[in-house]
Formats: sequence, structure tokens, C-alpha cells
Amino acid sequence: MGCGPGIFCRIQFLLMFKRSVETFLAKMPYWDLLDRWGRRIEILRSRVNRRRKGDDGKQSLAERRDQLERMILSWGSEIRRGPFVGMSLLPDKALGSKFCPKILGVYEREIQFFFEQLKDENYELIVDIGSAEGYYTVGLAKKFPDSRVVAVEPSKQARELCWKNAQLNEVAFEQKSELLPDELVNLVRDRRCLVVCDCEGYEDQLMTHEVCQALVRSDCIVETHDFVELGISQRLFERAREMHQVEVVKSVDDVSKAMEYLVPELEGWSLQDRWLVLREGRPGTMRWICMWSREAGAGIEK
Repeated sequence: MGCGPGIFCRIQFLLMFKRSVETFLAKMPYWDLLDRWGRRIEILRSRVNRRRKGDDGKQSLAERRDQLERMILSWGSEIRRGPFVGMSLLPDKALGSKFCPKILGVYEREIQFFFEQLKDENYELIVDIGSAEGYYTVGLAKKFPDSRVVAVEPSKQARELCWKNAQLNEVAFEQKSELLPDELVNLVRDRRCLVVCDCEGYEDQLMTHEVCQALVRSDCIVETHDFVELGISQRLFERAREMHQVEVVKSVDDVSKAMEYLVPELEGWSLQDRWLVLREGRPGTMRWICMWSREAGAGIEK
């Protein structure tokens, strides 16, 4: 097949265009420009790092956060709203989580509905697995004064602080440093229980199929940690839905909390200040598996 003159014209045009680009680039000091832009980016990055550390003479974000937390602590250490309103916490002593969101009553607000709707339940036993300083242990002991409460926490420091917070609020509970699946089965079998679980990935080994079966009369909420091992949420969901009504709740990111949470005490605060005191610092989107006993007749009423 032959080639017409149009083909040669296009080839000649492309060659001329290529030579023009090469001539332009040869005359333009573009490598110098790229170098200058690279140095400018490094300068900006250095300024940001100094701002974070406070090395530029201005207040760092950490210093500003500490200042705001001291201000909130000066208002008192009693929780202002939410399911545990009126409960007190020892100041600035939240282990593994943030203190200010708890005092302001917005800590894990995504799942507050779960505890609010269970307020009229009569639990024989409440188990808080991963109790830390006792936010849920003490709060639930106050909410259900006739229930036996067991807190499970491996950290000795956290157990001591949980005990102090319990004394501050005049509630009683039992403590364990560890809990195996068989032990949990024996604790909850044939009982009406409430189980709260936040154990940094151990939930995959703890909440076995046998445990979920033993919880048939119980309600349960489990925070899952898929960043520890992918698939935990899905596996637990599949185990739980055989015996329970199940709902999966996703966490809200810290920026959205700063922009959307209406907290009267923070009215007029800048977006950055709101972010500093409301942030919970999660490594990504978290999930809670909310489990309501079908046998006991509890339901999902948000």
C-alpha cells in the first residue's frame, strides 16, 4: 500500500515541532527552576515543622492543646452531657484516649444511642473488656447500680486509675487483668449481660463463635480494629448475626467533629481550637459492632 504526500507533510511537521521544543528547552534554565522550587518546598516544610514544635517563637499546636485542656479542666471534671452525665473523672488522666471529649460529653458520640436505649434494662452482669481509666466501667456502674460489674484491663496503671475513679463516684466493681474466651463463656452463659469490648484487636480471638452463642441473652458492643488485622469487623459481624440483631456503626473523623458537633461551651472558638479539644486521634475509620439479644427482645431504636 502506498503513502500519499499527506503522510510526509505530517512527519515533517512533527520533526519541526520536536526541534522547536528541544531548542526552547535548551535555552530555558528549567533545571534551575526545578531546583529553586524544590528548595522553596523544603523551606515551607521546615516552617511547618517549626510551627508544630514551636521553634519559630509562636505557640505550638501541642502547647495550644495543653492550654485549652487546662481551661476545660478549670470548669470541673464532671461529665456535662451524654449517657454518663454527672459522672466525675480524675483530671487529665485518660489512658489510651482523650480526656476533654469525655468531660464535654461527646466522647464516642457515634455509639451513645446504644447506651441511651438500654437505660431501662435489668442486667445481671456487666463486663467491660479493656476498661482503661474506667470511663465505661464507672459510667455503667452508676447507670446500673444493681448490676455486678467486672472490668478487664491488662495495664496495672490503668487498673489503679479505674479503681480511683470508682471511689470518686462511689461505685463498686471487680477487676481482672485478663480474660480468655472460655472464661467469658462461663461468665455470661445463661445470664442477661451487657458486654463492652475495646481490646485493640484481641476481639478477634476473644469473641469466638462459642462466645457469641453464650451471649444469646445478652447485649454487646465491640469496637473493632481492622488496622491491626484486616477483616476483623466482617468476621465478627458474621459470628454475631446468628444470635443477635446487629448494626455496624462507623466513627466520625476528627475534622468533621470540629465542624459539626454543637458543644455550647465551645461556641465562638476557632475551628482549630475545636479540633484540638474534640479530636480522639483514631488511626482511621473505626467500627463498632452493636449486638442486641433477639431472645431478650431488645431492638434497634435510634
